[in-house]
Amino acid sequence: MKRFLILILGVLVGSGMAIGDDIFHAAREGELEKVRALLKEKPELAKASERFWRPPTDNYTALHYAVMKGHKEIVELLLAQGADVNAKSHSGYTPVYEGAENGHLEIVKVLLARGADPDAKDRDRNWGALQVAVWSGHSEIAELLLAGGVTLDFHSAAGLGMTSEVEGFLGTEKLSANTADKSKRTPLQWAVQGRQVDVAKLLIGRKAEINAADGSEPPLILAVENLHPEMVELLLASGANPNVKSSRGAMGSSRAALCAGWEGAWCRSQTARGNFCEVSRRHRSERFLGAATAALRGA
Repeated sequence: MKRFLILILGVLVGSGMAIGDDIFHAAREGELEKVRALLKEKPELAKASERFWRPPTDNYTALHYAVMKGHKEIVELLLAQGADVNAKSHSGYTPVYEGAENGHLEIVKVLLARGADPDAKDRDRNWGALQVAVWSGHSEIAELLLAGGVTLDFHSAAGLGMTSEVEGFLGTEKLSANTADKSKRTPLQWAVQGRQVDVAKLLIGRKAEINAADGSEPPLILAVENLHPEMVELLLASGANPNVKSSRGAMGSSRAALCAGWEGAWCRSQTARGNFCEVSRRHRSERFLGAATAALRGA
């Protein structure tokens, strides 16, 4: 029996599995002619997801990969060959969700024209294309989605700096400045992530929790990561804890983290007070540490 199973596995690996793996790799790497050749040999690959070829990672299709990496010609080819424009990964990500998250405006337009559902939600955060576009800083895509009829929500309005709309949401009985979304992110975290100082001021004035840390980083950490001195000054002046720690772990020098990209005078004043914070390891880059080092040398 064991030999029989090994034989079957060998046949699968020697035939379809290798071809299936190739389509995902080619779509991801932008190899248009290879994708074309693979689809000519096996047209059904346009609809295949990784779960058919290996233990699932996130069950992406070739279309997911092409969208994610911004390969518009491959996206159009796959759609023409019957790829499912609304295919969902294990996490609930659709191609238009990936396009919105990665900032590929023209590809998002193509997907919408082919019937993509921008309201399809992911599994963990209950976000659709609008929410992921706003959190990722792609306002043009957010505007496109809103113009196409996607419903504006409270947290996206905060992230987009739509002050009057935020005030309108706050005027309802069910919403407050501390009403979190399903991912536990507060309106203030959305405003800070979106670099929206006026909305942040409005929310702080409505008693937003200044050190909220559920669901994402505390607002001060988000402002530091975004290299946004004006927001950092606002948060500190409003009572943010200057020693707050990242939920994702410390990185390098806490002084460097807080002072990165700042004017030397502000950095000196904070250093003198012993006010340091730590941020995510994902900023362990030469650019980030270089800015911090320059600031510290001027201190």
